[in-house]
Amino acid sequence: MPFLFNTSSSDLDTLFAYIDDRMNKITEKYNIKYISLYQLFKNNPSFLPNPSTYYPNTNGYIEIAKKILDIY
Repeated sequence: MPFLFNTSSSDLDTLFAYIDDRMNKITEKYNIKYISLYQLFKNNPSFLPNPSTYYPNTNGYIEIAKKILDIY
C-alpha cells in the first residue's frame, strides 16, 4: 500500500480503526479469528523497510508469527 505513505498518521489511525472494527464484526459473525497488524507495524516501522511494498522483513514476519501463536 505505497499510497498510504503520504497519508497523515491521524488519517491512517482513523482508516485502520474502521477496518479493524469492520473486520472484528465480520469475524465474530462467522466465529473466526482476526489479528490486526496495524499497531505492530505503526510502532515498528523498521519491519516495513521498503516503502514501495507492504511486505515485512524477517523481523516483521517473526512478530506476525508471535501474534498468531499468542491466540492459539
